[in-house]
Amino acid sequence: MTSSGYFRITCERYLLDHIEYRSSKPIKAYEKWSNVNDIHTIIKTVETSIRASSDLAEFRQTVRDKSAEIYLYPPLISQQSIFRTIEGAAAEVTGYKRSQFRQVVSMDERVGPDAENMSFPDNKPVFVLAEVPPASGPLTPAIDDEVKWRQICSFIEVRSDFKDGPNTTNTAAVKQIVSQGANYARLIMAARPFQLYDLYVFIYGHKFCLSWYHRPRVILSDDYDIDDNLDILVNVVLQLTTHMTPYQLGHDRSACLLEGHSYYQVEYPSFLVSMGADSDTRLWKTVGPPVSSSLSLLGCGTATWRAVSVENKDIVILKTTWGSQTRESESGVFRHIKSTLPSVAELSLGDDVRIPIIREMHTRVTVGTLRSLILSDDDVNISDDPILHRLVLKTVGRPLWDAETTKEFILGSLAALRGSASSVSVLITILDHYISRTSSTRGAGHSSSRHQSRQYLSR
Repeated sequence: MTSSGYFRITCERYLLDHIEYRSSKPIKAYEKWSNVNDIHTIIKTVETSIRASSDLAEFRQTVRDKSAEIYLYPPLISQQSIFRTIEGAAAEVTGYKRSQFRQVVSMDERVGPDAENMSFPDNKPVFVLAEVPPASGPLTPAIDDEVKWRQICSFIEVRSDFKDGPNTTNTAAVKQIVSQGANYARLIMAARPFQLYDLYVFIYGHKFCLSWYHRPRVILSDDYDIDDNLDILVNVVLQLTTHMTPYQLGHDRSACLLEGHSYYQVEYPSFLVSMGADSDTRLWKTVGPPVSSSLSLLGCGTATWRAVSVENKDIVILKTTWGSQTRESESGVFRHIKSTLPSVAELSLGDDVRIPIIREMHTRVTVGTLRSLILSDDDVNISDDPILHRLVLKTVGRPLWDAETTKEFILGSLAALRGSASSVSVLITILDHYISRTSSTRGAGHSSSRHQSRQYLSR
């Protein structure tokens, strides 16, 4: 079984109790983000332009003819098409000025997105929302180059038949398009480790749905008609391509791209990372791509970086992970470990990441916090509300998989084993405490370790 197939089966089992169907929350979030002057006039103008062309009629007829899915693509994504018309925002008439530069790109005739040496399965969405260089006009030039996974901040998946849509009355099963969306979500979050949640659009027959994937849940909107609710589709795609900030799209506010860097540049960009609170002035600059980045949507989502302290120029290991509030934090585990062995990493600091709420007030970043800041009527109780944790390690080495010789690999492995042995009694105590506290409350198949072991070659 392929890794994608295994993930799909595991994901479907987990998501059974973690999907909100036909929710009004996604559309209310987009309405909240629609803070553009005369946005309704702009939407109406674009809608009129689309109806005046042949694209919408061609799309509807293709659906009625029950044609293959591939024939739905041209009216959506060709040079003079629905998505390109929306991106252009009828700017020559409306005077609309875009503040963000993203483009809906068809992956139909392209190879899968470039994973840049990351071990990604060979998957690709139908359409991706890619970050692209700024353009002087209302439309960004069509992308001819290869698209990188890190460029992709959202996607649009298409099915030819309404019955293949995400919503269902049978909540004992997860629709294939939903689990497929979860597979794409984990790849986007692995390529963009500072992505906290993802927003997507599903089109199936003459209907479409707005979705929100985050750890550990999925929110699906109602089924909207692409003709009767064209204004909603225009509003959503217009915001995704031209208006929504990276933070509204799910990017971590405490990790911003270094000035002059971008997700579409040739080399992997660097980020300026903080702990999120204005009063905490500590900053780190990441160097190169992540050393490791979790491919799991359901677990801790751990990402590890080489970084440099802005304050004293020390080289460190920076690690960010989602964790359970009922377990010992990873930095807490490090504080228990006392060892002089060079193979045991030394903790510099560790704390939960903060997010501003009002004025100078900050709160810890949890899934529940993110939902409450965006969804004003959110009443879902997030079980064991996952919390975003960040730690900095003084000890810097190289991953075992970067060993250049057999001898180096063996010596590095032995050093890692010695370090593990020196810490085992502490870990057993922590695990015993966790098991005794949670075994009576967690169901079978739901337990997972917060701590992902990352062994490094000693210096």
